[in-house]
Amino acid sequence: MSRHSGLWVSMKCITDLVEFGDSVDLDPDRVKIVLPTAAALELPPDCLNIHLPDTVLGQEARMNNYKWCAALAYTRVNKLNQIIGDSPRAKIGMTWPLESEDVLEFARRLEEILVVEEKRQILKYQIKEEL
Repeated sequence: MSRHSGLWVSMKCITDLVEFGDSVDLDPDRVKIVLPTAAALELPPDCLNIHLPDTVLGQEARMNNYKWCAALAYTRVNKLNQIIGDSPRAKIGMTWPLESEDVLEFARRLEEILVVEEKRQILKYQIKEEL
């Protein structure tokens, strides 16, 4: 996703998971990456990455107008957020920016949504804005 969108990508580790270690042999073909079609997103005339002679305002405009859209399109076609059954413990794979179609699909049959997160209201705010 970072190469596709030009954004930094990170992973949040929960303490219980970080303190555990194991060796894992993974098949490199286990993940089939799908790139969004050009029709699925609007690209700037030059490229998504920051480059000279970008100004600070130009970098911000590139991020807000193109990069986030590219990241969301990547999330959508690769199904990073999945709803599996009617689990009361449903989770998401990408917290920021949250993909609106996934939020609407998740909330469609629910009367109430309880968001449990640490300190900042990252998910709660996005879900509230979408709904």
